[in-house]
Amino acid sequence: MARLMFPFLWSDGSWRAEREPREQPTAVQPKPKKQWQPQGFFKHRKQMSRHDVALKASNARMWLEYTLHASPLPAVEVYRLAELEGLTPRGLRRASHSPSPR
Repeated sequence: MARLMFPFLWSDGSWRAEREPREQPTAVQPKPKKQWQPQGFFKHRKQMSRHDVALKASNARMWLEYTLHASPLPAVEVYRLAELEGLTPRGLRRASHSPSPR
């Protein structure tokens, strides 16, 4: 098999023995990152104390026990009632899985 005498095709259409010189790529400046804005839970800079967290969980647990004491209810109904009381679905799931202090 014969070796090509001029293996490199330049942009002007001519064949040459060496590669076509290219301009060095300019460094692309990354876009500046958008400043993070605290939202939802993170708007309040001060963290809740452990006592407040435990009290909130205890209240959710007691509300669940009181609500489900008479008879079981569908989860949709429990979540609807909890929303009326100001309890979040996540808080209810936490309360239902945490052991009650006795």
